[in-house]
Amino acid sequence: MLTILTAMLALAAPVEDARDAIARAETEAKSTGRAPSMGYWLIGPDNGWTSVSISVSTELGAEGKPPRRAWTARRATSDGEKAVADSRACPALTQALGTFDDLPAAAPRLPGNRLLDGEARIVSSETLYGLWSAGQRQPGGHFYSVRVEASSGPYADWVIAAETALAPCWRPA
Repeated sequence: MLTILTAMLALAAPVEDARDAIARAETEAKSTGRAPSMGYWLIGPDNGWTSVSISVSTELGAEGKPPRRAWTARRATSDGEKAVADSRACPALTQALGTFDDLPAAAPRLPGNRLLDGEARIVSSETLYGLWSAGQRQPGGHFYSVRVEASSGPYADWVIAAETALAPCWRPA
C-alpha cells in the first residue's frame, strides 16, 4: 500500500508543476490586453503542457449591420513557444468555439454521496485535459466560473478537436 501511495505522489508532483506553469501562462495572457474569458490546456505523458487562453471582442458593424464578435486565442507551451490565432484570419477558431456550449454541464457532486448513473468508465490516458470558462451568469445575475479536468470523455474530446482545428491557425506571437 505504501509503495502504491509513494508512486502516486511521485507522479502527481510533475503534474502539479505543469498546472502551476499553466496558471502562470494564463496570468500572462490576462496581462496582454483583453482578459481571456475561456481557455483550455493539456498535460502530456512527458508532463509537457499547452495552454490556450481565448478572449472575445465586439466589433461594431457598419451602418445597418449587426455587431460582430471576434475571438483571439493565445497559446503557450512548456517548450517556450508562444503563438496567437484570430478568428478574422482563421474561421476555424469560431467553428471550434461554436461547439463549446454543446458540452455537458459540469456539476459539483459530493464524492461518495451519489450513485452513478449507468456504468462507471475508468479510462487510463496518458494526457490530462482541462477547460475553463469565466464570466458565466447564474440565476439572479451572479457570476461564476468553471474549471474541469478529464482524461477522456466529452471534455477531453473537445480539447483534442480544438487543437486539431486550430493547428493551421497559429502564428508566432
